[in-house]
Amino acid sequence: MLDENNEDPKIDLSLFKDIAAAKLGKDGCTSIVKFGEGEFHKIYLLTMDDGSQYIGRLALPEFRRYKTESEVATMQYVTERTTIRVPKVYAWDANPENPVGAEYILMERIPGEPLGDRWEEFSLDVKKDIICQVVGIQLLFHTTFDKIGSLYRSADNDSYEVGLLVNQDLFLGVRGRLDLDRGPWDHAKGYLTGLVRSTSNILDNPEARDDDNVSVDYVDDIRRACEPLEKVIPSLCPTDAALERICLQHPDLHLGNIMVEGNQISGIIDWECSGVYPAWDFVEYPSFLNGMGYSVAADDVDGMEGDELKNHLEVLEETNLGSFYRSEMKHRDQEYKDVMEKADLLRQCKVQTVNLRFLPNDVRCWLEENDISADEN
Repeated sequence: MLDENNEDPKIDLSLFKDIAAAKLGKDGCTSIVKFGEGEFHKIYLLTMDDGSQYIGRLALPEFRRYKTESEVATMQYVTERTTIRVPKVYAWDANPENPVGAEYILMERIPGEPLGDRWEEFSLDVKKDIICQVVGIQLLFHTTFDKIGSLYRSADNDSYEVGLLVNQDLFLGVRGRLDLDRGPWDHAKGYLTGLVRSTSNILDNPEARDDDNVSVDYVDDIRRACEPLEKVIPSLCPTDAALERICLQHPDLHLGNIMVEGNQISGIIDWECSGVYPAWDFVEYPSFLNGMGYSVAADDVDGMEGDELKNHLEVLEETNLGSFYRSEMKHRDQEYKDVMEKADLLRQCKVQTVNLRFLPNDVRCWLEENDISADEN
């Protein structure tokens, strides 16, 4: 932790300390130190006069209002509707022009430490036990929604509703000021089409093109990729009710966002940019198991030594953990496992909606290599 010398003169950390103490019913906040930061926020640790500690999350000026409102609503929803422990929200303000100078959330500090701080020292059996706990958490996300987007509190604050999707492809930078289709959508076709059109629409806006580092010479290549990708979306979208089911998703279930005490998960943090997505988009490895598709066998070690052997054994462990995750998921929820296996092409299509901006020719090659056409049923 670093003592915070205020890096942004627009942010009044002294006032934030006073607001935090008042909201928490404390006599005062004795210190505020920078605890970390992400792409769209900064994290502060606030210590009160009685020694209790809380987390202050200050948003950077992206996704104005929507990101904070949705993040708060999602944590409240998870707390109310599941047994997953997430930070309790004590106070928040989604007005970027508030006296503090930034949107903020004052929340509980989840006990424990990030799983990433312990993962390498755990035995294979302990890692498998933690994977079982993660599977249990993922299965609690199975609550079904009727639209694709992000969660918000309803106008009367008595319930929840699905609204605009808080997503980099729809809000980041200049995109946040454009008139884009951000949902909510009733089905996967609208969702994928909206992502493609978000890229297509920026091509007519010089400021947005500059923000995305899209050169004028590159525009035609992107246009040539957008049109065929959008046309094939209806033929790729599922008719299987299990695939079309819409579920809550934590966007980044990596080792740093899973808190542990000893060998037990104590909570899940960082619900920024969470949302409700089609099952085929949601049912996949947690991000800390990504890359498990590369497999090796134990008998491949002949002749290996040094770093080569070390690297091989690491990949072998990952192979075993990936296989264990699949078997555990199959044992506990066959539908989840089936969706994971059936949805590969759809997930690839989602990736191509992102590749449009950077690798348009790769998008066209993907369509050709998979022999996908708009005429398919």
